[in-house]
Amino acid sequence: MPPISLQFIINYDGAMLDTLQYPEYTELVPDLFSLLLPPKLICKTTKGETMSKSKEIKTNAMRILESMKIPYTQYTYECDEFIDAIQIADSLGLPHEEVYKTLVTRGAHDYFVFVIPIHRELDLKAAARSVGEKSVEMIPVKDINAVTGYIRGGCTAIGMKKQYVTRLDASAESRPAIIVSGGRIGSQIKLSPKGLLTAARASYADVVRQDEP
Repeated sequence: MPPISLQFIINYDGAMLDTLQYPEYTELVPDLFSLLLPPKLICKTTKGETMSKSKEIKTNAMRILESMKIPYTQYTYECDEFIDAIQIADSLGLPHEEVYKTLVTRGAHDYFVFVIPIHRELDLKAAARSVGEKSVEMIPVKDINAVTGYIRGGCTAIGMKKQYVTRLDASAESRPAIIVSGGRIGSQIKLSPKGLLTAARASYADVVRQDEP
């Protein structure tokens, strides 16, 4: 597996906590992270040190969340090559059930977006029913950028180049928070399922295969 290094920055209650502007808060950062991230991801700092610069890692999806005042937590990783979502989750120590992937499909005349847990597979028949189509199929990887404006490994349901009908798997409804791509490779965001529904204009649906363990 390619080596991954971690950087973190918080967006807390819709307002960016930027240690470059507010160095007096740096001593509080570990406590804030302990509430939002697994223990192994807590970023230790001392007064006067800084974390990532928001201008370097802010994406269109994050700008949309901020404009809608939807709270989120963002953290980043760096690696030398593309790795899949399960490898990223394992590297960050995140449970697979909490991390969701964004899949893009095509129906008879339009595209449809589905957000499901990374360890589950999309049930194409259930997905089609949820959007009123007879059938849907996954789009080729080469078409992701043209359809969504994002690239493979950095695709999120928030802020695509066009508003597509979007379904969030119903498994997210009982979770206080889920993690999805932040809109580019190396960026993840943690937010409430309700926040994702609002930002992506999505709705819940049972769209994963039920015959999986």
